[in-house]
Amino acid sequence: MIFIVIVATPSRCLASELKQPAEKRIKVLFEVGGRVHDSIKLPEMLKESLEDTGQFTVTITQDQDLLRRENIASYDVVMFYTTRVDPNPEQAEGLIEFVRNGGGMIGIHASTTMGLKNEELWKMMGGKFIKHGAGTFQVKITGKSHTIVQGMTDFEVWDETYEHEFCPESRLITLMRRKTDGEPVSWVHYYGKGRVFCTGLGHNEKSFGHPSFLEMIRRAVLWAAGKLNP
Repeated sequence: MIFIVIVATPSRCLASELKQPAEKRIKVLFEVGGRVHDSIKLPEMLKESLEDTGQFTVTITQDQDLLRRENIASYDVVMFYTTRVDPNPEQAEGLIEFVRNGGGMIGIHASTTMGLKNEELWKMMGGKFIKHGAGTFQVKITGKSHTIVQGMTDFEVWDETYEHEFCPESRLITLMRRKTDGEPVSWVHYYGKGRVFCTGLGHNEKSFGHPSFLEMIRRAVLWAAGKLNP
């Protein structure tokens, strides 16, 4: 008599458990555009990575009117990959109210330029862009108890070396720093009832194709949507 034993690997079991039916997936509005970082290839890479988990539905758009109060309410999380694209007052107010009332927000790379002209957007994001260089550097995980980076290890990446001015009114939790100068690379904080995650990483495919970057963003969206605690 021959016995056949089938062993399911933990990773496959976990992936199966994470997948959600379409109506229960986290709805992500992904705002893109602006000079320099206007390649649709990078947002599409991230959309594919997120949707392949079966946890998210991602809508990529350059239409900032979707930030207006009556439109943004259809989503759980708003994610930005924009460069010097400033919402008009009505759009900005829709976004601010959305996050303040419990919505999630993800800011990637040059999205922190939104805070250059709007003090409340700066406060909401926690930091605003000052300048950058570029090169290969080590990213050190500093907020190891936070669920977004828990279990992650330090990694090396080529990217732009963003520097920010941090809002003194925002109580930021730094998750990652550059080893060379200690500059925060990724951070989170609470804005009203909402959750905000920002990262300076993400200039090109060297970041968007990096497994640590993709895992960080996946967890960040889950956290911003209230699916990971704290």
